[in-house]
Amino acid sequence: MKKLCAVLAGLMLISAVPAFPVSAVYDKTVTFENFDRRINGGEPIRGADISSVIALEESGIVFHNDTDYEEEDIFKILADHGVNYIRVRVWNQPSDNSGNSYGGGHNDVKTAAEIGRRAAQYGMKLLVDFHYSDFWADPEKQRTPKAWQNYSADEKGSAIYYYTLESLQTIRDAGADIGMVQVGNETNGVMCGEDDMYTICKMMKAGCNAVSDFDSGILKVLHFADPSSGKYPCMLLSSCPP
Repeated sequence: MKKLCAVLAGLMLISAVPAFPVSAVYDKTVTFENFDRRINGGEPIRGADISSVIALEESGIVFHNDTDYEEEDIFKILADHGVNYIRVRVWNQPSDNSGNSYGGGHNDVKTAAEIGRRAAQYGMKLLVDFHYSDFWADPEKQRTPKAWQNYSADEKGSAIYYYTLESLQTIRDAGADIGMVQVGNETNGVMCGEDDMYTICKMMKAGCNAVSDFDSGILKVLHFADPSSGKYPCMLLSSCPP
């Protein structure tokens, strides 16, 4: 597993994707430099995180190809230019108790399943990025999901296991080709409201065990932001599952 912790830096970049405008109203050109990342000497990974794509489409955003500028499915555009992995973030319940979305793409399991299905239609694998939070999880905030607020650390570990297992089944049932699972997002020194690294490692292990029990062929990823800085206790990775 430790070999995979650095994969995400490469997975966020697209290899050899030319500029493409976005919609007739909001026209922004995005370009990417060539980038080549391989896992275990195998297929190069050329990935993109387009977690908000469904929310964008629902708001009227459209995408055009770079050949005849015709409107085209963004998944096809990416696949045609060599992208072979799509990363999608997953939040537990990204809405308030009245059902109002927090925004940011409303990336619940259902949304992730739809993105995975569309990616698979064009031969792209999916990296499922579990935040184990109802909204953004990053070094500044790692909030416990509402449904787990009163859980002990051990109960959170159990909840992570079953939530991961059930979510992956839902996403695969939709037709996604799951290639990797990210257990936590920018966890650094906090995860799911817990700040003890040994507790965090137990929760990571629970998530990793769920992935292995679901499909032992799926790669597992741990995500630390800027571990090289020495600011965060990433050396305790040795306590995490192999």
